[in-house]
Formats: sequence, C-alpha cells, structure tokens
Amino acid sequence: GIGVAWVDVDYSMHSGSASAHKSESDWVFTAQVFAGLSYNVNASCEIYGGARWIYYDDPNLFGSSMSMDDDWLLELGVRFKF
Repeated sequence: GIGVAWVDVDYSMHSGSASAHKSESDWVFTAQVFAGLSYNVNASCEIYGGARWIYYDDPNLFGSSMSMDDDWLLELGVRFKF
C-alpha cells in the first residue's frame, strides 16, 4: 500500500525559570508491504500470522530534514467468527 502520513512534533524545553515550546508538522509519503498466512482450525476459528514492512519518507521539520527509519511489525493471533 502507499499513502501519506501526518507527522506532528511538539518540543518543550525547561531550564530554571525559562521555558520554550515549539511545534511543527509535515505530510510525508508512506508505503507498506504485508505478507501473511492463515490456518482455518474449523468453520469458526482461524489462526493467522504475518509480517509488515513500513516505510516513512523523511519529514522537513524545524528547517531541516529529519530521518525516520523504516519499521517491521510481526503479527500473530486467533480469530473467532460468530
């Protein structure tokens, strides 16, 4: 799948009696690939598992490009149908 994600960053710094707060946001391109398997135990129960790779483009925040790493997600579960 492909799409866009809204990246919103709030930054607060406190030092003694002084404090500063900044906030910025950006839209970034995202993509994902998913693969999985399922096993039907019976007509109402299923065991499933899968892996998903997610990519985020680097957002431009606070005047510079920030690096956002891609990520992996593993899924394992049981589904019941009523």
